Amino acid sequence: MIATISWQSAQHELERLIPGCSKFLPDPIAEAAQKIGYEVPFIPMNDWELLADDVMFSRILPDDMNLSESAIVVTDSSFSDARPFQLQLKELDDFVKWHFAQFNEPVFSGDVIIVFVRLRTIVLFHHSGFHSTIVFK
Repeated sequence: MIATISWQSAQHELERLIPGCSKFLPDPIAEAAQKIGYEVPFIPMNDWELLADDVMFSRILPDDMNLSESAIVVTDSSFSDARPFQLQLKELDDFVKWHFAQFNEPVFSGDVIIVFVRLRTIVLFHHSGFHSTIVFK
């Protein structure tokens, strides 16, 4: 079983990084970050629909991430059937399998927001195939 956290707790952590931003969607997060002075370059990912979730994670997450790092992960399923997920990176393989078994869809079937609270970093994946990483000071 994958751990979840409440929407209120997840929004609190998001607002600690971007004051006033409580929507877990790529566009509002990018716009709010830009308003406080951060650049949010979205990088295209060709053929993302054909890639497995583990490959997607390996392409969008920073290379130097410690596997014990904790993250809040919001997928499309978080809005309809669940809540935000909380896991360590070393649990990604289990999360990918569990997510598909639970919701009958891959993690990257739509927007994905990953918040690394301790690292003050947010990784955005937009359902149109673009991703961005924002590191807050």
